[in-house]
Amino acid sequence: MRKISLGLLFLISSACAVSAEEPLQPYPVTLKKLPQQEFGQLVYKLLPNKNEKKLYWDFRSNDKSIVWLDSFYVEKKLEDGTFHSSRKGVARVNVLGTKSTIVDHRTYELPWSVMMEGTVGKFGPNTISLYPATVAREYENICFGENFDNCEFSPFKSLTKANIKFKKVCEKNFGALNFEEAYLLTSPSKKAVYGIWQSSSGSGGTSNLFRIDYSENQKQVCDTLMSGL
Repeated sequence: MRKISLGLLFLISSACAVSAEEPLQPYPVTLKKLPQQEFGQLVYKLLPNKNEKKLYWDFRSNDKSIVWLDSFYVEKKLEDGTFHSSRKGVARVNVLGTKSTIVDHRTYELPWSVMMEGTVGKFGPNTISLYPATVAREYENICFGENFDNCEFSPFKSLTKANIKFKKVCEKNFGALNFEEAYLLTSPSKKAVYGIWQSSSGSGGTSNLFRIDYSENQKQVCDTLMSGL
């Protein structure tokens, strides 16, 4: 009887020890109010509806799953005289249940950047890039290096799960897991757009990025990809 009681006590204490570990919290914890969403779901939201006209910086600005860090777009004039405009949002994203993480004393769930980009601000955005990274606006740390994990992701099964079809139209391979692949994305009731899956690899590991390109011109998308711009 005493042996059985001691065994039960050990099982209970082991269960308590396991349950004492906190669930993965977002980084920072204030993002806890944001709903967790599958990668493909977010891409689906960012596909324009067929009745939507040209995108502007207020595109999906009221989506409850995205916190926009910029009140509107931020425009900068570059050294070559051209302009670059952007607006950053943050979302909590998983890819088929897998979450990117960061270790900062504790292990946290790493959020994803939702980065709208274009040239001259008044013309609106041309692309939205999705990738795991810290919240910081100017000096964000992209998921890459020893204190990050699950930085790599393949988008295809998640896109299929969200009823998004994809067809490769062009690619550029730099070697050693460094590449860009462009796909035509289609889904019922949505406008066709392009998705660029990018992989960057180095001594610190490998990371991925997915960029939605709203150009209606496949040649333009592929020319830009092949030129490396």
